[in-house]
Amino acid sequence: MLVLIQIVIFIRLEARSRMFEQNCYLVTVGMPLNEARKIMGDLDFQYWTQDEQSAEIIIYPFNGENLYYLSYPSSFGASEEAKIYFDPNTLLVTEVFYGE
Repeated sequence: MLVLIQIVIFIRLEARSRMFEQNCYLVTVGMPLNEARKIMGDLDFQYWTQDEQSAEIIIYPFNGENLYYLSYPSSFGASEEAKIYFDPNTLLVTEVFYGE
């Protein structure tokens, strides 16, 4: 029974990850972050979580500056997750990485 529950959970997480990957192609540079989150399906959640349910906010130091992006869970076998980079001052999307 426990194995069956784990399989069901895995299938649900895979479906959500694939949704994030597909929706990422609809996000464009320059759009407001809130609009991008709506397209991705993030606004289905009332608060930011750091699990398979939503994006994780990442602040990454790079060349003396911080990069800000949303990192979405990847599907099984993917080498990298979808990422939406944004400017923390304007909250506009600056780059979209579709994952691999």
